[in-house]
Parts: sequence; C-alpha cells; structure tokens
Amino acid sequence: MTYNELKQAIQDFATNTEPSFVSHIDQFIVMTEHRIIMEASLPVEQSSTTLTLVPGTNTIDTTSISGYISVDSMAVTVGGAYSYLDNKEEEYMRTAFPNPSTQGKPRLYNVYDNKTLKLAPTPDQAYPLELRYSSYPPSLTATLTTTWLSTNFEFALLYGSMRDAAIYLKEEPDVVAMYENKYTEALNEVIKFGDKKASLDAYRTRG
Repeated sequence: MTYNELKQAIQDFATNTEPSFVSHIDQFIVMTEHRIIMEASLPVEQSSTTLTLVPGTNTIDTTSISGYISVDSMAVTVGGAYSYLDNKEEEYMRTAFPNPSTQGKPRLYNVYDNKTLKLAPTPDQAYPLELRYSSYPPSLTATLTTTWLSTNFEFALLYGSMRDAAIYLKEEPDVVAMYENKYTEALNEVIKFGDKKASLDAYRTRG
C-alpha cells in the first residue's frame, strides 16, 4: 500500500474529507508506525548525529533528534580523539559530581527521561558530541511511496490509523473498539514475524 492509497483509505473508511481531519492523517500514520514497531518488537535502525554541547548546560533535549528512541553510545571529541561517556544512574552521578556547578569534559551520562539526557560534569567547552542511537525507520509520510510495513502489513497500518482517526473524530466507543480489535488481529501477524522470522538485515531491505 502506498502513502496515497493509505491516506485515501483512511478518508474513505471515515467518510470524512474535512480539511482539519485530513491534516491530521499523517500524525495517525506516524503514531501507528511507532506503535507497531514497539509492540511487535521489530528491529530498529541505528543512527548517529553530531551535536555541539553548550558550556554550562548539562542536559540534552532529544525531542529534536530525528527518529530518536534510545541511546546506544555517546562520545565527546577532544583533539580529534573520541572519549566515550559511561551510562550511570542519576544517584551515581550526584555522588561523583555533587556540585552541579563543577565543569569539565563530560564523563558520564544519564537517561533522565524519554526527552532528556543529563551529563556530568557540566561541559566547560563547546565539545563536539557524537550520539549513536536507536531510531524509528523512515515513515511512510516521509517516503510518500511505500515502506516495509506498508508493503507487508498494510492492514496493521490501516486499522491502527483508523483507531486514532476514530478517537479524533469522537466516534462511539464501539467504533473505536472495532478498529482496535481489527488492529490487534493484524498486529498479531506482525508479532509472529518479529518472533520467528525478523532479522535486522531482512528488515533493512523493506520496500
């Protein structure tokens, strides 16, 4: 199923072409893609990005990092050499660096929540930092053609998107439940694939 086919199907199933509804369809699709990947435990992409740390700031906002799910590794660059940070609990970081005003080359990091990473000590320079992370694969809304999910498990994408669309349209609970049940049935097929057949190489060859 292509992007245009899925978008049209959502409008047809909902019998709604109102502009504000149509403008939210991409959001329904992206949320469903993420839901499928997490609930079916499908392999994810490995990505990297280079950030510039801000002197005096000991946090990194991950919301602006494309597709970010979780950290794999972090390293600051000093004189062309990588210096990897150790992942530690926040209590450990507070014990190692009890004074938050202490600055230097970051040595530790903590996943504070799903939006924030904390560093210790606080950067004293604008260090380049390479962040390697697990990420969601490109969305159908970005490719505008097909993806591995839309080709192999189109009904999971359709019914998951329709569930969110029904909630947005404030449909009756039985309508939402119907789409949720249809989605669950389709998701079970994805889970079977993830449990028995999925491999990172196979997943990366999706269309």
